[in-house]
Amino acid sequence: SIGKYKFACLVTMAGYDTLQNPHMTFDDGYQLLKHHPETCGLFDGEATEWMAFSDGFTALTEAMIGEVENDVTIALEHELTEVTARKGGGYTLGFETPDRRRTHGFDKVVFAMPIWSIPKLRGLSMSSFFRKSITPVPLTKAYFAYANRWWADMGVEGRCFSSESMFRKVYFPTDGNYVLIYNDGESAETLHQAFGNDRNIHTAFVEAVRDHLPFALAPEVIPKPVDADHQFWPEGISFYTRGKVVTS
Repeated sequence: SIGKYKFACLVTMAGYDTLQNPHMTFDDGYQLLKHHPETCGLFDGEATEWMAFSDGFTALTEAMIGEVENDVTIALEHELTEVTARKGGGYTLGFETPDRRRTHGFDKVVFAMPIWSIPKLRGLSMSSFFRKSITPVPLTKAYFAYANRWWADMGVEGRCFSSESMFRKVYFPTDGNYVLIYNDGESAETLHQAFGNDRNIHTAFVEAVRDHLPFALAPEVIPKPVDADHQFWPEGISFYTRGKVVTS
């Protein structure tokens, strides 16, 4: 055992509160850190540079669609609500769409969906034992957008830093006038509430940055944001009893 204090330092350094999940074994947590792109360089892995999409995340989905649109059919805003096995084999899937309910038949089906949506899906059974073995963890992602990239030439571009504040992990893109924030577990709840109730949330963010980036102490270095927002998922990540992440 590395002890409670050293373990708390490890969680703080990595920036993932989910490591404190009681169902996650030390070996599973270590493997998560060792193979995660943001932390692998600290745990015997190869250091990797974090990158952001200069044209936004939609640039990725549009590029993917451009590569496969001639071979597959992509349907957005289709909520899967029912699965029915066909007598001759295969399945019929029922979808709720913005205009009406639709059904489609398939010979084979591969699911990639959040655990919280499974109980609402008709026709797909999941044992109560399995459901009770799943522990949901809240997740928050946020951003502050600025008129200019004040962190340019500070040596933090393409990197992220972790802190004990509610801004657990902060990412500084090499392009784009915004910083991204990620946290999970208890800190995700805290940040979500702060965005909704605290008008001085950016002031708190500036204080957190100054605590961990001593070369950004001058008040004029960090200007007020031109925009800010966040997204909160009460069950953003789910863990199976043994500690494995089953969805996020």
